[in-house]
Amino acid sequence: MTKRGRQGTSRRVSKAVYAGKSKHHGSAPRAHFERDPEDGKMVGKCASGVSQELAQQLLEDAVPYSSPGWRKGRPQKLFNVHQGVPYRAHGAGNRYHAFPELPENIPPQVEEALRNRAEDAGDVEVFDEWMRSDHGRDEDDVGRF
Repeated sequence: MTKRGRQGTSRRVSKAVYAGKSKHHGSAPRAHFERDPEDGKMVGKCASGVSQELAQQLLEDAVPYSSPGWRKGRPQKLFNVHQGVPYRAHGAGNRYHAFPELPENIPPQVEEALRNRAEDAGDVEVFDEWMRSDHGRDEDDVGRF
């Protein structure tokens, strides 16, 4: 990922350590969502080409976000975009795991920063399509994420 210096979109999160969870490892070349057979919830699956090293780089170059009232000394969530797909990371301490994120869970100011990054990388069409998609959800899924 390249950082082209758009103001407010590039921050180094140097203390963050990627600690992936197997439930988010995907086998398809593109990120997507699958329904968990145990609880029926949608689970974000990373693109199969996302290596441990790439995940760490995306984490370190992430856009940090914390909701109002967050008092811990680290960001509450970290966002980035890869191949036009927005990813969110969260965790405990300095250890984070990440996954593709649903559009409605991305704060507007973060969405703008991610779209700028996707545009810089030549992936803005994929990003815009991701943000418009329902990702296979139906009416019963509302409020379940």
